Amino acid sequence: MPMSGSSSMVILIVAAAVAVVVLVVLFRLLRAGRGREEEAGAAVTGGAAGPEAGAAAGVEEEVREAGAETGEAGESLSPAAAADGEAAAAAEPGAEPEEVPEPGPEPGAGAVPKASGEPEPEAEQEAAAPGEAGAGTAVPAWESGDYQAALQRRKEHLQAELAEVLARRDSEGRSLLDIELRAVTGRLVRGEQSFAEFRAWCSAAADGLEEAAASTDIPGLARAVALLRAADLEAGEEALVELGRDSSLAALASHYAGRLAEERADFEPALQRYQEAIGLEGDDPRFLRAAAGLARELGRFDEARDWLERFFELPEDVGTSELRALARHDLGVVYARDGQYGEAVELYRQALAALDEEHPQRGLLLHSLAETREKMGQYEEAGKLYIQAVQFNAARLGKHHPAVGTTLYKLAGLYEELEEDTKAEPLYRQSLAISRGIFGNDHPEIGTIMNNLAEVYRLQGRYDEAEPLYRESLAIAEKNLGPDHLNVAVTLNNLAELCSATGRDQEAAELQERAFVIFQQGSPVDGLMELERDEVDVEELKGQTVAG
Repeated sequence: MPMSGSSSMVILIVAAAVAVVVLVVLFRLLRAGRGREEEAGAAVTGGAAGPEAGAAAGVEEEVREAGAETGEAGESLSPAAAADGEAAAAAEPGAEPEEVPEPGPEPGAGAVPKASGEPEPEAEQEAAAPGEAGAGTAVPAWESGDYQAALQRRKEHLQAELAEVLARRDSEGRSLLDIELRAVTGRLVRGEQSFAEFRAWCSAAADGLEEAAASTDIPGLARAVALLRAADLEAGEEALVELGRDSSLAALASHYAGRLAEERADFEPALQRYQEAIGLEGDDPRFLRAAAGLARELGRFDEARDWLERFFELPEDVGTSELRALARHDLGVVYARDGQYGEAVELYRQALAALDEEHPQRGLLLHSLAETREKMGQYEEAGKLYIQAVQFNAARLGKHHPAVGTTLYKLAGLYEELEEDTKAEPLYRQSLAISRGIFGNDHPEIGTIMNNLAEVYRLQGRYDEAEPLYRESLAIAEKNLGPDHLNVAVTLNNLAELCSATGRDQEAAELQERAFVIFQQGSPVDGLMELERDEVDVEELKGQTVAG
């Protein structure tokens, strides 16, 4: 039956509505399909899975940047290691809570990474200060200035401690502080070179931790590695101590923590860390040599000998040739201390032959060999070796380095013994200047060098120059060591000789009497250890006083 006009209009309207609905449905289906293609494409091109992996990728990039700033290769953490560092840092007291991230894609889907340099919707977090490693923040790489500032703080702290120890006349406490002050001053003198060597060591240590780790899930591993790569002298040690508390890396972490403490010239905890490492893995040559070397430097020769004997019981192919050479030097020092000079000389020769010509420890080896030759009465050979040591250390460590001052002092003493006073004088002067840079003007070592320089002047008949040095040396010794110390007696005797030579016999007799009383009642062994770095014949000094 034919349709009417109105019916046709209704049919057309209905058909148009149906067509619109169909088009809308098709459009939505096409959009959904495109979205799924984009998600799949993001997954293929390496988008991180979920917000946790996104945070890990952020830390990874930050660590790479820290490595680039230091000039290192900037090896990045694995995502799992980075996430571990993030969790450890977030648990630190005082850390700001992070905002809860928006829900990410379903497992397996990828999120497109943020373009480099694109700002966060909210204000960006500030970079952590040196020594901090927080979640989602960079571990700033230390520069040479940061390193030297940390060492300068350590030096000032040691100098303040030393002032208190001197006020108490605590010779044992002073000995440790003197050694630490020499070490930290030496690093400061070398400046950029010290930092470059330290940074290179940190990079190698970070590699060592990662290679030794059975898994990247070890708590604290990522943070310790990141701080090592940043060459953070202070927080790096703390992170390593924490890592060593309970992990499969405890021995290595303790050893590295000891190395950082030694770098800061904090020797007691450094030696304790080395001992902890040996207690966990007693056959590692690195641990044994590090402990022995520091014990030798601290004058703990019995401990050093025990560790060195264990070191040399290891097979010849264990440990590097450099490590074995340094251990031979340490053992040579122990032998020389016990009067086994021939054995010490042979060990020094072997060590020198094994080390590279430019190795920074060659100067120390030459000095040790010179000292032993001098004790053997081989003065000409000793003098040549001292000169070589001074030249080497001045060129490679700097002319104001404490090692240079120590060898200059010994060489000056040798020349004085050989009655070559004109050669001794400038060396004592240089040694005095270097020691003042370490200890200031009111330290027993300063007084000892002043006494010796005054003695050179006296023997040359330069009495006006000698007397004020004697009197200043005497004042320093009486103040810091006490009026009955052997150093006081030696300077009193020398000043008495000067007074006698200048016609002041009454004053000379009074000074000699004071000196003789001290020699009679004092403890020769303790006194000699405080007086100089080598042996002095007390009986000869007593004889000089009585004969005066």
